[in-house]
Amino acid sequence: MITFWVFRPTPHGNELILTALAHDLIVKKTRWKGYREIEMSGETAVVMTSNLFRWDGRKYAFYREKSGPI
Repeated sequence: MITFWVFRPTPHGNELILTALAHDLIVKKTRWKGYREIEMSGETAVVMTSNLFRWDGRKYAFYREKSGPI
């Protein structure tokens, strides 16, 4: 797992809008409030977990989690 940082440009420079620990980061085609949804996933030997993040108007916030056996 590694730490992912997501930034957006602003008139005053880049702004950090999401930081999270995950194995994979997927920028989805679906949008929420004009921003793309972001999915982060991680695996153990027996379980895969996926977390979906959505824009809350200021930053990306956790929306939902899915887990299941590998």
